[in-house]
This record gives sequence, C-alpha cells and structure tokens, in this order.
Amino acid sequence: MAASQAALGSVAVDYTARATGFADSERVLQREVERISQLRLIAFVVGAASGVLLLGGWGRTTLLVAGLVIGAATYIALATIHAKRRRRARWAGVRRIVCEQGALRVARDWNALAPWTGETLTHDHPHAADLDITGHASLVRLLDVTSPGPGRQTVLSWLTGDAASVAELRARQDAVRELTPAVEWRETMTAHAWTAGRSRRTDVERFLSWAGEPAWLLDRPAVVWAARVLPFLIVPTVSLAFLSLLWTRDVLPPPDGWLVGLGTIARRWWMARASDRVGTACLTQPGVRTIERQDSRRNDGRFIGLGLRRSIWRYCCRTSLA
Repeated sequence: MAASQAALGSVAVDYTARATGFADSERVLQREVERISQLRLIAFVVGAASGVLLLGGWGRTTLLVAGLVIGAATYIALATIHAKRRRRARWAGVRRIVCEQGALRVARDWNALAPWTGETLTHDHPHAADLDITGHASLVRLLDVTSPGPGRQTVLSWLTGDAASVAELRARQDAVRELTPAVEWRETMTAHAWTAGRSRRTDVERFLSWAGEPAWLLDRPAVVWAARVLPFLIVPTVSLAFLSLLWTRDVLPPPDGWLVGLGTIARRWWMARASDRVGTACLTQPGVRTIERQDSRRNDGRFIGLGLRRSIWRYCCRTSLA
C-alpha cells in the first residue's frame, strides 16, 4: 500500500510539473499573440490610409502605392503568423488542463474535477446503487479521458454492459501495458479528444463509412485538372481587373498596348459578376420580392427587366447603408 501511495504521489508531482510548463508556454504565446495583434492593426492602418489617399489623389503616388502594397503584404503575413500563434497558445492551454485534471484524478479531488457530461445510470439499473460507476465520486469520472461523444458512451457501455470475453479482456490489458510508458502520446490523444466536438456514434460510423468508400474524385481527371489550372487563371484576371480600375481612376499610368484592353475586359467581367451577386442578395428583401412579382405579372411572367433590377439594387444598397 505504501509503495502504491508513493507511486501515485510521483505521478501527481509529474502532472503538476508538466502543467506548470504548459502554463508558462501558454503565457509566453499569449503575449506574442497580443504583440502580433497590435502590429496587424498598425499594418492595416498604414495600408488602408495609403489606399484612401491614393484613391483621393492626395500625396505622392509612388509612396502611397508602396505604403498600400507593404501594408497589405505585412498584414497578410502577420495574420498567418497570428493564427499559428493563437493555435499554439490554445493547444498549450488544453495540454495544461489535461495535466491539471490528471493531478486532480490522482488526488481524488472530486469537487475540482471536471463534471461527467455523458449518460448516467437509471435507478433500475443493477449497478446504479452499489458500484459508484456514475455519480459524483464515481469510476467514470476517474476514467474520463475520452471524447464527449462516442468515447464516453463506449466507456460507459464497457462498465455497465455484458462482460467481455477472456480474450478481449487480455487484449485490453496488453494494450494498457503497452500504452503505460507512452505518457506524451496518451496526453496528446486526450487533448485531441477533449477539443473534439460532441457527436453521435451514428455520425462517426457514417464518416468512417464515407472514408472507406472508393475515391470518386480520382476517377474524374477533368475535375482534378480544373482545380489545378483555375487558380492560375483566376489570380491573374483578378489582378488585371484591379490594375484596370487603378488605370481608369488615373491612380497609375496605363501601359501601352493590348494589356489595357485585356484589363478592361477582366474588370467588366468581374464587376458584372459582383453586381449580379449583390443584386441577388438584395432581392431577398420582402419588399423587393413584392415589386418583382408585380413586374413579372405585368410582363406576362417574364423575368424582371434590367432597368428595374438596377433600380431595386440601388434601393437595396441605400436601404442597407441607411
């Protein structure tokens, strides 16, 4: 008994030490996140101010274009770094909680342990009254390193269901012996389980069934190649449309040759697409739908005219901005 208590005490000390280490890492990462957030704000202000001054025709064009490009590029780079630091800080916090909960389980501190959120036994169950499988100081809370969905259901079914075969019990014991020294792996798995969303067993089974099906996308090479080629078409056309907008506003001097015409075509195409999307979104308003139905009846069921669509779009924009 004394040896067992000493072993549990060393486990609790190890949990506490690792929880302290993860807490320190979390604080350092949180400070980095706050600093990067401030730098992101500065980059956004520089880029936005340069863009406004550039469109307004104030200041030197070269400096304003440089400020816009540098501010936008810096903001995008900082946003990527900021997202990575936030994920690392959240992960360090989850690992800290896992270690803290482990120390509480060793100490049998039932009041401080996280509550059991799985199913509980009904009063008519044979194990409900005498074995403390569920409840405040119960076995399920002591073993709760599982996910909030199927994991906890599986643990409860093992504890309350029919006894497994001898071969299966020995296999579980072998697994326990194999995983005992893998502390880092077990705690990482627990952290992933605790951060997983609640799901039903049928959802997991449906996902596993889908994952085991043949990969239909690989049998359609046209779709695969379209996904590979389209980014090389979309990015240049969007960039060319943006440059054409700057050329028409006299923000940048237009180049000579066919590039201006190609930029005009790209700008008109993207503007038409954006206008159609915005117009469709505006037509979801109840009052506008009534006007559309009345116009359709006047035109014998034909679709609403282009002029009225533009009037409705302008009305929606003014309404939304008012």
